[in-house]
Formats: sequence, C-alpha cells, structure tokens
Amino acid sequence: MTTVDARSRRPLTDFSITPYAAQQGAPANVNWLAQTPDGFLWLCTSEGVVRFDGVSFERNLGNGLPGDSASAMFVDRSGDLWVGFNDGRIARRANGVFSEIDQGLPKAGRIIWSIVQDAGGNMWATSGYGLYYLDGSLWREVGHDVGANPGSVYGLAGLLDDGRLFVANNKKVWFQIRGTMSFEPGDSKEIWRSKLGFDYTQLPPGPAVDKLKTIIERPLGISLRAISRDATGALWALGDNVERFHWVGSPGGKQQLVVDELSYSADAYGLFSDREGNVWTASIDGIRRLRPNKFQSVFSKDTVPLAGLVRGVHEDIWIVPTQAGDVYDVTMEGSTKWDALGRGFASASSDVDGNIWFLKNDADPKNDDIRILKDGKFEHLPYPKGLNGRAVETILSDPAGGHLLVSTLGLYRYKDGAWLPDPVYVNLPRDPPRGARSDRFGRVWIMYADNRVAVIDKSGPTMFSSENGLSVGDPWSVYVGPTKTWVVGLSGIAYLDGNRFVSVSPVIRSNGEALKRILDAVETSDGDLWLNAGAGVAHISRSEIRRVMESPSQRPIADVLDEEDGLQGGLVPDNFTVSMIVDKSRRLWVVRAQGVSWIDLDHVPHNAVPPLVSFTRMDADDKHLATLPAMKLPALTRSVRIGFTAPSLSIPERVRFRVKLDGFDTAWQDAGAVRSSTYTNLGPGKYKFLVRASNEDGLWGEQDASLSFAIAPAYYQTWWFRAIAVLVALCALWRLLSLRIRQLQSRLHLQLTTRHAERERIARELHDTLMQGVHGLLLQVQSWSGDTSLAESRRDQMKRAEDQARSMLIEGRDRIIELRNSTSVDANLEHNLREICDESAAIYASTFVLTSEGVARTLRAESAGEVLNIGREAIRNAFAHSHASKISVHVRYGADGLHMLVSDDGCGIPADILKAGGRDGHWGIVGMRERAKRIGAYLEIRRGSQAGTEFVLKVPASVIYVAPARKVVRMIDVMRSKFRF
Repeated sequence: MTTVDARSRRPLTDFSITPYAAQQGAPANVNWLAQTPDGFLWLCTSEGVVRFDGVSFERNLGNGLPGDSASAMFVDRSGDLWVGFNDGRIARRANGVFSEIDQGLPKAGRIIWSIVQDAGGNMWATSGYGLYYLDGSLWREVGHDVGANPGSVYGLAGLLDDGRLFVANNKKVWFQIRGTMSFEPGDSKEIWRSKLGFDYTQLPPGPAVDKLKTIIERPLGISLRAISRDATGALWALGDNVERFHWVGSPGGKQQLVVDELSYSADAYGLFSDREGNVWTASIDGIRRLRPNKFQSVFSKDTVPLAGLVRGVHEDIWIVPTQAGDVYDVTMEGSTKWDALGRGFASASSDVDGNIWFLKNDADPKNDDIRILKDGKFEHLPYPKGLNGRAVETILSDPAGGHLLVSTLGLYRYKDGAWLPDPVYVNLPRDPPRGARSDRFGRVWIMYADNRVAVIDKSGPTMFSSENGLSVGDPWSVYVGPTKTWVVGLSGIAYLDGNRFVSVSPVIRSNGEALKRILDAVETSDGDLWLNAGAGVAHISRSEIRRVMESPSQRPIADVLDEEDGLQGGLVPDNFTVSMIVDKSRRLWVVRAQGVSWIDLDHVPHNAVPPLVSFTRMDADDKHLATLPAMKLPALTRSVRIGFTAPSLSIPERVRFRVKLDGFDTAWQDAGAVRSSTYTNLGPGKYKFLVRASNEDGLWGEQDASLSFAIAPAYYQTWWFRAIAVLVALCALWRLLSLRIRQLQSRLHLQLTTRHAERERIARELHDTLMQGVHGLLLQVQSWSGDTSLAESRRDQMKRAEDQARSMLIEGRDRIIELRNSTSVDANLEHNLREICDESAAIYASTFVLTSEGVARTLRAESAGEVLNIGREAIRNAFAHSHASKISVHVRYGADGLHMLVSDDGCGIPADILKAGGRDGHWGIVGMRERAKRIGAYLEIRRGSQAGTEFVLKVPASVIYVAPARKVVRMIDVMRSKFRF
C-alpha cells in the first residue's frame, strides 16, 4: 500500500480559478490592480483605467483622466484612488470624480512607476526622471538627495512593516529617515524581511526555499512586484507558474515551507489580494481570480469514480469506488490505498462489529464474492446460490442476528457461517428495493418506490406509506439523527413524528427555487440538517427547522453550496451507497459525480465583507442622466430606470438585491440578481430609491444606499391648476344648480299662480252668491225680529236666528279672507298680518297695534303660511271674543327663530277652556296647535299678566328662515338679471 502525506490535502487545485479575458469584457495588458473601500477592483491597463464590480468592466469613467495608458495605481488611507500614466501625469479620484494633479512634474514627462503614501500621510511618486513628493498641490523633486544625480530612475517605492518608506531601482535601495523627507542607503534584505514576514536567508535548503530564492534574486524592480502576501500569511509568487508558499507542520512540531503550483503559465505582471481573500493576477490577456473553495477536494473522479463512503471502526473514512477505481482509507494523517482489495464493487458497508463488507462486482462474474475486512485482514465469502455482483445491492447487520443481503431478487440472511436456503421477510413488497440503510440503533430501513419505507427491527418489519403521511416521491435514504428520523427522496424530505411522517417539503433556496432529487441526509449534533441534493449540498439550520415545525405551512429555506464552492460535480443517484458522512472531527464528506470532497463544519468559510451598493446610471425615458445626489427630472417623465451594483468579488453571481421606491412601493421588493429597476407611469413628486445587497453567504449590508430624485409637474399637474380646475368645476356645478333651481322656482310659481287663481275664483263666487244670499237672509230675519206684530216668543226666536246668521256671515267672510291670503306667494308676514287686522277691525270695535323687532328675514313659504294661519286665528279670536279695546301683534326676528305674540286687554280666555285646550264643537285652538306641531314650532296660550289673553308662537330658525345657500342663489339671480351675465 502507498501512503500519501496529509500536507497535500489543501493543494492549489482547491482554489477556483476564474479567468477574465476579452470574451468576458476584460481589457488586455493589465499591469496593476487596486481596490477602493467601496469594493470596486481597479485595473491599470494600456487602455486606461478600468473598474470591475465582479460582473462587468466599466471603462468610461469621466473626463478627469489625463491619459489613456495607465502605469501605476495606489489607494491612500482616505480611500482616494491615485493613478499614474505613461506620459508622466497623475490623477486622483476623490468623491467619485477624477482630477489631474501634475503640477511640478517634468514637462516632457516620464512614466510613473509607483505611487505610495508614507506613515505621515505624504504622497510620493517615482518616475523615470526622479522621486517626487506632493507639497499641497505641487510635486517637488527630491531625487538629488537620494541618488547620484537628479536624473536617476526610481522603479518602485513602498512601505516597510515599521512604517518607513523605501525607494528602489534595480541596483540600489534607500530608506526614509524617520521624521524627515530625507533618505539613506540600505540593504534589500530588509525589504524582503518586511515583505515576506521572515528572513529567508536563514532557512535550510529545500525545494520551496530554493524556488523562493530564485524569484527574490531577480532584479528588484521585477521581484518586488512578483511576490505578495495574502491575509492568511501565505506568499503568492510569479515564477515559472503562479506559486503559493505556505507553512505546514511536520513531525516533531517544526514548521516547513512548502510550495504549490498552478498548472497554467503565470504570464502575469502583478499580484493582488483583495479584502475578501481572493488573489488576482494581472497579465497580458486580462486578469484571473483565485478563490479558496469552501470544500476541499480529496479525490477526483479519475481516482475514485462514482464512489461510496463507509465509516471505519477508528472513525476513518473508506472511499469505495463502484467502478474501476482503487479503495482508499482516509484518516487525519493521510490516505492509504488498498491495492489488495482490487477494483470494481457494487457497494460497501460496515456492520455493528466494525467489520467492513465489500460486495465485489467484477467484469467476470466468476470473480464476484464478498470481501470482509476484519482486524486488518480479508476474508472471502461467496454469494448465495444464484446471485452475482450484478444483482446484489448492499449488505447490512440483521436485527434478528447475522447479516442481511439486499438484492434485486429479495433479501438473504447470512448467519452462523451459512446462507439460509430461502429469502427472508417475504411479507415485504415484491418489487425491487430503491435503497437500504442501517441506523445507529441496529435497525434496517429499506426504501421502495411510491412513498414506501420498511423498517426492520428485532420484532420484524413495519411498513410506512403515504397513508402514514410519507410524501417525498420515491424515497432514497433514511437517516436517524440525534433528534429526528429523516426520510429524503425525489421531491422532498419528511421526519417521523410518532407513527406518522410530517412533510417539510419543498425545501427552497434563498432565491425561491425548490430543491429536488435529495439523495442523502445528515443531522449533526447541533441539530443542523445537511442534504446531498441535485443542486448541491444544502444546509438547513436548527432554527430554520424549528420554525418550520412550529408553522407547518412554512417552507424551509436552505443555503446551498455547489461547484462554485468547490463541490465536485453533480449528483450520483446510487441509493445503496452512502454519499454523505460526518466524521469525528465534524468534517462533512460528500460524494459527487466528479469526486469526493469535505468541509469542516466548525470552520465553514464565510465572506464577512458585506457588499456596498453603488449607483451606476439613471435613465429617464431612455435618456441617460448623471446619478447626482438629488436629481430633478422633467415633467411627464414616463419611465425611470436606475442601475446599481454591489461589488462582491468572490462569487458575484450570488449577490442578491432588494429595492424600494419611497413614494411608490409600500414594501421592499426582491430584485434577485438583477442590477437595475425600472418604474413606469410615476406621477410628479419627490422619490427616494433604496437598495440593499447581500453577498454569497447571505450577509446583508449594514446601510441601504439611497438615490433621491423628483419629477417636475406639468402645468396641469400643479396645485394651482388643480385649484383653478376645481373652482371652474364648482362654478359650473353652481351654474347648473342655479339653473335647476330657477326651473323649479318657475314650475312652483306656475303651480302657485294656478292655485291662487282657482282660490280667488272660488272666494269670489262664494262672496257673490252664498255670502250675498246669507246677507239678504240676515236682513229679512232682522226685520222679523223687530216686528212688534209678532209674539214676543217668536221675536226672540228671530233674534237668535239673526245672531246665528250674523255669526255665519262673519265666519264665512273670515274663511274667504283666509282662502285669498293663503294663496299668496309673498312671504311678507307683517304685511299679511296687517291686512288681517284691518279686515277684523272693520267688523269689530277694537283697535290694534302691530310692531316688529329685528331685521326682517326671508321666510320659507310653507312655514310662513302656517305661521300666518296661526296668527289669523289668534287675531280673529281676540277681536271676536275678548271684548278688548286694544289688540297688540308683535313679531320678532331672532337668531334662534321667529317669535310672534298676539295679546289683548279684554276679559281673558276662560280657565276651563284654557285647561281643556279648546271649546267643544269649536276647532280654532285645536287647529292652531296642529299647525304649530306640523312645522315643529312652540305654541303657548295663556292669560295675560294684567288682563286679557296672550298667544305666544316660537318657530326655530332652521324651519322658518331660508338657508344661506338659497339666499346666495337669489342674490346671483338678482345680479344676473341686473348685469345680464
């Protein structure tokens, strides 16, 4: 057997290498790289300055760049970018704008080789003409204080670990004297001790040390740019290839420097380590990114094609290929290849005693058998009669004793050194099993198509199916973890709760995509669940599992690791070999189509750098605008498109965005990986566009990026135009309303005029016929009552008839007057009351006085008529029955309503009539009360304080007065008629 040293576990091949060339939009001839605090990677190229966000290369960066061919680049401590050019000029990018700073540099111009900032904050530049420092806005030459003459060429400048500035050309080195602007000669070994982190001259010879010395001993101008140290302390160098030097432990506890090489030619000018831990090479054809994978590869498909995993008795991991590959036993110290086992196996498994059973599936069935590893030695066991390697699937410890061989022809038991003659557990389904597993309790689980699983314990088999809640499609594996028994399959996962399974499917990724084709599951000691699925290895945290169990309608969200994380290939759907195991060191081992990998669950690499969002462009109606802090867009802007990005250089394809437009959106919108948002039909107003981003590990930025803009209103969208429009609409409505009121008034006037004419006719005919006849009858009866020739008793009868006729005449006259006055459409109450008083005074001997108080108000016609009738009845009663010498009528127009008082100085109303509310057979007072009640007025009849009777009427303002709107209408009508508009 051959032993491989454990130091090869993490070769450079565990770095994902991504080239960016012309096909990806990258520029050529990249000679320098830098990264600004916003996360952008800046490329110094012969084409000029190019910016890269991990997805796209941006070249048009403004008009402040003085040249096309850039030669040097540096980011100072304030985050400003400095760029040197081949023509000797320098530009600085501050607050997103480039500006040229080259005053004091040679007029003729020489290439700028480097730019650096010393510990005191001073800016320095080296060129083909000399050494310069920036004094305010003026570059001053100090070359004659350093070299042999002012024309010396200084290739590079940099900082030592102690903060001192060094300047070097290909032959000599100078160091800045602390606290001064002066330099003194020095030894280049001091630079290398600072750059490497150790003294390479003290290392013993060896392959790595010799190769490192070869690179260092090149001219300083080349070698200083050929080596870079990353955040882990590893050295990256540009030798014959891209090489990585790092320290590893060796037997005895000593550290040894080793080197790994990439398989492609370096062909590179420079190296750069970004803030996320990626290493970049700059070359003639573009750039390359070297990203450390989360998974570490163990064997490729060429070594162990389509393998299965078996846990050994010493917590080692056996990797058993199911095709023509070698079997390996992997421990923390290394891996051992077992040549004696041969090649080609159906599967392998371990039993409860720690023995490993290998099921041989040779090209020649004659060589098929079972090979059992016990205590480091092999035993051979033939298959049961009639079986060969093509029919067998796996062999597991039987809960009833012995071993259980699972085959396409059924289950066979090996016990006490012999195979039982017939298949066992014949009550199980007759169709071939889809998979089989043993659990930590010694039970055997066998999976069948269509949501069927059998578990075999010492009491025999128990079946579960869809009737028991199992809903994973075709089950592929069962895993009994610390807290739950999990079943995974074609379409999801489920866990056993008592005698029923509870589905937690479908499992979804953070982008909403459902996970399918789940081959294996592992529940770790901390309660997390790991799944080997078609899309990759999915991780569901314990808190996420708890959330789903508490709310079964929720879908579990998983983080998925795939080929971008170093996973080797797609899924291998072999349900009889274990494809995922956690070892005692909490390393998760995974078999995929392209090989075997592992990841340390206690140290899963995470990108701790949240992406910062930057705005790249803004288009209004397809017209490009500059992204200013507060932009004003023209009126009637129909479409707004905002471009944004978030530089995250490790796995930019997994960067996710959420957006929200304040003033339009009510909640955050998931934009996925799309780096622009378009809004249409936005109205005028102020808006604030917010963006947040997360990196490939779901880490969201701490602060949202915002871009404010405003859309100007068109003239018809302004407040004053709307106010005018509302006013015009109100005027038009008022006009229509007034026309309608006039129509109603005309119709009412016509109706009232017709009614008035009819009542006038009736009153006239009653007066000319009935009243004249009654008057003539009265004269006749009056002559009879005075005839002395008649008996006195007869004259008394005539006298009484005379009185009745007179009363009837007066009553009829009053009714004719009432009929005439009630038809009046004139709401002048005082005028109508005075006419009533004049007519009554002509009949009776009493006098009257009518007074008013307050400003006369326009009265509602229907209410005024009722008030007039009540007043008529009160006045008639006072004249006819009070025997008063004076009758007073007083009208008061008050804010609360209309008040009317009719009083006299006569005999007063009898107490019995006042108490009874009227006289039997007479309806005058009763009618007055009914009229007052009908209009909601208050009527009181009482004896006067001195003498006589008082009629008090109070009518509310809302009932008697015309509303202000009607007054306005009438006023408009008057103005219209007067001014003719």
